[in-house]
Amino acid sequence: AKAPSIGVDPAPMFGSVLGGGASLSWVLRMVRESVSMVNVHNTLTFRFAPNAPIYPGSVLTFMGILGTQSHTCVSCTGRGDLVPGLGCHDTCLKCRGRCLVVLNSTMQPHPAFVDGLGEWDSASGVLKITVAPQAILRENERVQLSVQVRNHHQQQVPMECSSLNSESDIVGGVCLSISTSSSDVCDRSSSVPSELREACADPGIPHSQISYYTPAVDDHNVNLPDSCSTCLRHADLLALDTALHREHHLTFEELEVFPPTTVGLPYLILGGAVEGSYTMRLRLTNWAGAVAEVTQPVLKQRGGYGKMGEDGRPKVYIDGLTNRVITSDMPLKLLAVGVPASCADPLITQVVISWSMECISGPCSLVPSLGEAVAPLRTDSVRLNLPEDVLPAGVALRFFARGDQDGFLPAFSEAEVNVTVAVKPPAAILSGVSSFGPISRSAGATVESHLSLDPEYGTTNMTQASFERMWTCTQQDLSRSSCPPVPLLCPEAPSLPCPPGLLSGVTSASAHLNGTYLVSGMTYTVSLSLSRAASELRDVLLPFASLYTPPGHAQVTVTAFDLDKQPTLVCVRRCNALALGRDDACEQRPPLSGRITAGESLAVYADAVDVNGKDVMGSFLWTDGSVVANHLIDSNLQTSLQSQLLVFNPSAFVPGHRSRFHVHFTPFDPNVPSGYAEIEFSTSVPPLGGSMALSPRSGISLTTTFVLEAEGWTVPVDALPLSYRFFTLDIAGSGVKSTLRTVASLTLKTTLPAGNKEDSDRLDVGVAVSDAYGASSERVTSANVQDSLGSGAAALEQLRLLLLSGVDGDLGEHLANVISVMSSLNALGGSCAQLASPASIPEECQGDVSDRRALRKLVLETL
Repeated sequence: AKAPSIGVDPAPMFGSVLGGGASLSWVLRMVRESVSMVNVHNTLTFRFAPNAPIYPGSVLTFMGILGTQSHTCVSCTGRGDLVPGLGCHDTCLKCRGRCLVVLNSTMQPHPAFVDGLGEWDSASGVLKITVAPQAILRENERVQLSVQVRNHHQQQVPMECSSLNSESDIVGGVCLSISTSSSDVCDRSSSVPSELREACADPGIPHSQISYYTPAVDDHNVNLPDSCSTCLRHADLLALDTALHREHHLTFEELEVFPPTTVGLPYLILGGAVEGSYTMRLRLTNWAGAVAEVTQPVLKQRGGYGKMGEDGRPKVYIDGLTNRVITSDMPLKLLAVGVPASCADPLITQVVISWSMECISGPCSLVPSLGEAVAPLRTDSVRLNLPEDVLPAGVALRFFARGDQDGFLPAFSEAEVNVTVAVKPPAAILSGVSSFGPISRSAGATVESHLSLDPEYGTTNMTQASFERMWTCTQQDLSRSSCPPVPLLCPEAPSLPCPPGLLSGVTSASAHLNGTYLVSGMTYTVSLSLSRAASELRDVLLPFASLYTPPGHAQVTVTAFDLDKQPTLVCVRRCNALALGRDDACEQRPPLSGRITAGESLAVYADAVDVNGKDVMGSFLWTDGSVVANHLIDSNLQTSLQSQLLVFNPSAFVPGHRSRFHVHFTPFDPNVPSGYAEIEFSTSVPPLGGSMALSPRSGISLTTTFVLEAEGWTVPVDALPLSYRFFTLDIAGSGVKSTLRTVASLTLKTTLPAGNKEDSDRLDVGVAVSDAYGASSERVTSANVQDSLGSGAAALEQLRLLLLSGVDGDLGEHLANVISVMSSLNALGGSCAQLASPASIPEECQGDVSDRRALRKLVLETL
């Protein structure tokens, strides 16, 4: 019997609907680190988004955070590295066991997770955090959190889990992954209907989980990347069958074939084939993954070899600038990208990269072979990493990356990059007096240079005895004793050479200011020029002596006073703000001078010694002597003004301002004289005066070639070179920047994605100009870019052709083209653009969805 007709009245559905049939998964999963240097504090920032809401009590697991020196978090004490910003926090008092502080974007404990803490196992590299009560990780909403750890004392290779990793890699924590072992996807709040709350209370409903087996999906529950490269609908198969039945002849032109050869290798011939028997194979795959295949023998009775031109060669590029300058204490990291000549057969699409090197100039006999420099050397690796202190200073090298593709004629492509290892001058380090401090007029003072060193010792083997020195002296009356009683304007006194006899030992390791010639209240500046003696150079360096003999310079300024005793010597040293707490964080360095970059963390340390070099115990007090602004306020500091270690926040300094700080030392022993010192530096001004030009001002998306120019930018000579990062802004107004390309030139030629249709096709395009110190400025302009795609299969096909058109060209331009293609794909409309899951895709949209999935995979393949 038939069931009676039952009518169901329409009713609104509660909560998220489109993704309701999907398995719990991630739609975004990213990780970034703030620094890759060994033995320093590192901030790991995670960004992720689930495809369904995750409710309180859910546990997230981060695996693969291996090789750290952080065992658990503790409260901040203000001493050593236990200062805010280096991983300590008062919330650590709530820790039961071993924990890490989980921070939000403002570097405060994250309110979305219980106590702002995570359960931490440093041995296995596993961090577990629990979603806090009243907190919800909402569908498609990005969650950002950070943890701070100290890097391993040896270089580590960070690696995020991907499809290339085995299950053992992921389970063993070899690569970084994020999963949820127990996720509550039930909304138990009072705002939901009582029936839903009752359903969530059912103990038979298990918690969901995201494991390393769970595939990532896009916003519509489509797996990324797609495993089906070319999927056809039944209607497509019928149309193809009908078309082939109507043809009596089938002619192939410009066909890529693999003819028989005398050695049995499948050499690729373009444009033709030799005489012989061939097999044509047609392979079809439908949307369900079913495969059908048919073969047809073909006999070619006449013809010859086709043309083997550049199109038959694999392409290889070395990422970055083609001419680079480094120093011997810097690592060299090169990345080669290979693009196959053809992807016709997946078995021969791999491009094998091999590296070689030649020395162009300089002491080439000191250059090790690649096998000696990199141990073990992987000749087939796309990356070439040479550690620091391997390449000698003064050489010019050329590195080659060769790309070979299996199954091709003996043809290959090569890319090259020139690397110059610059020679650093000797580091002149002065001691014996306090910088900008006092000296006894009657006793005089001795300025020492015995701490000076050769930063290129590994190349030159030079010691103190190998240096040539020249000391000079100037004096200046800064006491204003010559000003009128009521000065309206007192000009600064000129700087004059010191009188003869005041400075002795002008070519020795130390210079003495003779008290007989000193004047109370007069300020004296002692300068040292320190150079490598050409006669002491190694024989292998003598032909290139001009590279190694330029001098290094240093100076110190003191003021003479009538004092009974020599004042206590106060030394101010700059510290590595990323390595506070380490013994060598505040190593002996030249007095802080020159400039810093706005946004840079600064730490300085003061200590005091007597005339015999013994430490003197006492108290310190910092004051601000800057002409403009007061930097020593609580909001700018991480330590107190009475601390030996003064740590500034990155936002403390204003570009263009000159800063001067005074530190006064008062000994605990009243019989020991006090002392003081000062430091002075300026904050870099970012690139100024430039503009951002774009032409033409309007065009068609992905078709018109736009020329982006950044002209007129000026910086001091020592801040060169400049780099230019061109980008587009999200048309939705989110502020997200999509980088087109970062280059060393002023100009970039590229296509652009479509603009905002609701704002007359407006697209904002910008450039960020950075100097050698990292200071940067931005300019943004706009263009009117019309959408040329529309929607449907024709639009997707146009995107595919545009993507492939750039594969054989310049790699940087191709990457910029990929950005534009993906921006256009994400914004592509149409009736089939907003589908939820494969089960809900109607038949008329099967082809459209398949084409989108294939295009996303093609993006990955072309990269």
